[in-house]
Order: sequence, then structure tokens, then C-alpha cells
Amino acid sequence: MRIFSGKRSKKGALDLSINAIVVLILAITMLGLGLAFIRGLFGGAVQKLTDIYGSLNEEDKKTLMTSQEQVTFLQSDIQVSGRSVNIPFAIRNVRGSRIGLKIKNNFFCFDAIGVPKQAGQNSVLGRLVDTTYGEASTGGTQTVSTTRIASDICTGTFGQSMQASAKWITFGTYDERDLDSNQAVVLPLTINVASDAPSTTYSCAFFPTVIRTETTSGSGAGATSNFAAVQPSQQPECQSGYQIYQKQYFNIVYTK
Repeated sequence: MRIFSGKRSKKGALDLSINAIVVLILAITMLGLGLAFIRGLFGGAVQKLTDIYGSLNEEDKKTLMTSQEQVTFLQSDIQVSGRSVNIPFAIRNVRGSRIGLKIKNNFFCFDAIGVPKQAGQNSVLGRLVDTTYGEASTGGTQTVSTTRIASDICTGTFGQSMQASAKWITFGTYDERDLDSNQAVVLPLTINVASDAPSTTYSCAFFPTVIRTETTSGSGAGATSNFAAVQPSQQPECQSGYQIYQKQYFNIVYTK
């Protein structure tokens, strides 16, 4: 029979303690890296919003925050020079209850004014949205069907079939936002322009969709509220899926 000495047992306990300390240090390090990643992911957007909002003069801030429109841009013609620009815009909940809005992938451009289009095809269309959204028009060229785009936005499938790198104009902002009744929020919008995009005026649109709503059941002290995904809308383009909150059209005037 082999008998372990007390000295060997103390060494084993010491080794175990060292291993525990190493594991603890590794765990703390991984936690720190995880927190840093999350801070960088969300903090960048928050900092961008802070920078954009802080650069506004008081009149512009008041215009955005007090506007009673569903969506407010400071200009209907947004001037872009170079490869990108950051601008603020505001969304106000004009409904009588809390709503959740889908924002990020609901921006698109559908025309590049004055850029030649060939009969039977539309090379411009392919650099704005997917060519499946084209429809025949007078003269044999193709135009963009914003009705079909609205339909895909309703179902949450718009923009899935075309890579952002292939587009002339792309947009970046918050993905979703919840707003209380009559609440307004100022958000940052980054407009990116591809290096081969022609200098022209682009017709663009923003169709935010309501993906969550607050409903109240009962009355008085027994009333309860529920904030959940929307039910199918009665709008023609939204027979199943989300509700289009607002159709906001604007222009991007681009010069290289």
C-alpha cells in the first residue's frame, strides 16, 4: 500500500489553487473582451448620435423635436459630396399607444434622374435595388415598382437578395426603435455612396414599419396592456405582415 505524504497533498492543493486562479483570470479576461465588444458595437452608434445631435444648432434641434410629422428630415434634398455623409432625422409616434418600428433596412433609392436607361433593361435599376423590382414602362425601359418594394417591406423580406456592396447608395442607422405615444426621437442616418456612382439626383424613400404595438384589455384597475408583434394590416400592400407607418420620399443630390 502506497501512503501519500502530507507534503505531497499540500503540493496538490497548491496546484489546484493555481489552476483555479488561472481559470478565474481567463474568465475575467474573456468577460472584459465581451463587454468591450458590446460597448464598441452599441457605443459607436450612440456616440454618432451624440456627435450629430451636438453639432445641430438650436433651431434645427427644435425643428426635429417639435415636428408633428411621422418622419422629419431637415431638407427634402439632401446634399452629398464625397463618399458619405451623416445627417439627423426624427420620427414621432403620432398614434395613441406605444409602437415598435423597423427602421434600418427600409431606406432605398429607386431612380437616378437623368442617367440613361437602355431599352429592354435597366442598368440603373440594378445599382439601386434588385432587378426583380423592375417593371416595364413606356418606351420599353424598366422602372422600379415601389408597390412591390412596399409589399416586401411589409413581410420583412426587402433587401435580402442584393448585396449592399453592389448598390450605388446604401444607408445605415438603428435597426429598430420603440416609441411611446407622442414621443419623438432624433436618429442618425449615414448615407454611403459607391465610388462608381454618377453625380446626379437620386429619388429615394423611407418606409418605416410598425412591428410591435401596445394593446389594452379590460378597464379601470383591472386593465392590462400587452406590447407584442402586430397583427396583419388592412392596408392593400400589407395584407399579411407589418404595417407601413409612413411613406417618406426625399432626394439625394450627389456630387463627386
